[in-house]
Amino acid sequence: TSLKQAPREVLEVLQKSQLATNRLQRAQLYHAEDVEVQVESLHNHNNINIQSRTNNNTYESLRHNRKQAEQHLEASLTNPIKLNLGKKLQLTCRCQLKLNGSNQPTLEKNVTVHENQNLSALLDKVLLAFSLPTTARVTLVFDGLVLDSKRTAASYEMEDGDLVDINASVIAMPTNNTAMSPAGPGQPVGPKLSLTLRCRVDSKVHETTLQLGKNEVFQTLLDRYVRQQSMFGKCNLHFDGEALRLDQTPSNYDMEDGDLIDVVR
Repeated sequence: TSLKQAPREVLEVLQKSQLATNRLQRAQLYHAEDVEVQVESLHNHNNINIQSRTNNNTYESLRHNRKQAEQHLEASLTNPIKLNLGKKLQLTCRCQLKLNGSNQPTLEKNVTVHENQNLSALLDKVLLAFSLPTTARVTLVFDGLVLDSKRTAASYEMEDGDLVDINASVIAMPTNNTAMSPAGPGQPVGPKLSLTLRCRVDSKVHETTLQLGKNEVFQTLLDRYVRQQSMFGKCNLHFDGEALRLDQTPSNYDMEDGDLIDVVR
């Protein structure tokens, strides 16, 4: 049945309902204290009457304030607040490296960090300054205290020129032209193998193909992978269900071109 054929009483109820809906939508733009809601007799078609104590000027003012709020929000998103990192400190970092369990000569380098930066920034610069792989185990020590990378230099009252001891442990140090192996550096890398590295992240599988010489240690492969994927934290490599020793090479596991290696985090 079309609306034209509906009883007059039904049409009146529909018209009043539509009017009430329009008034409610307009009322949403007002503050709570500006609106009165009066409910008449429930037996009279549940008629709802909304009266506003505001005038047109108030209505326009509300619209203007809303527009200003939207503009302020947009400005805050396009112009983020700049953090105060404080003054720059130049720290003397003294690195004691243990490679494959053997102590290496102590090295010293100057590294800069802002006093209000987390010391994780210092750790990243130390890895870069001493050419350490991201998988290295590194401890920062200042005045006999092990530093927390989540704290700042200012929280430890560090000053320009202070000495920070770096204790680092690495299984193998990768090189560009020669391979590190159990026999030591200087061995030719051998023929290149294309190896597929597979990693599961949040139920998704990511695969990447990298090249590694048959005589290059797996530490080199892992370092390349974590740098490429910008990964943090400890990772292990597995081949045919067996955890690979990072100081070993593909030739130790009879690997062939195209073999699959799982990256386990």
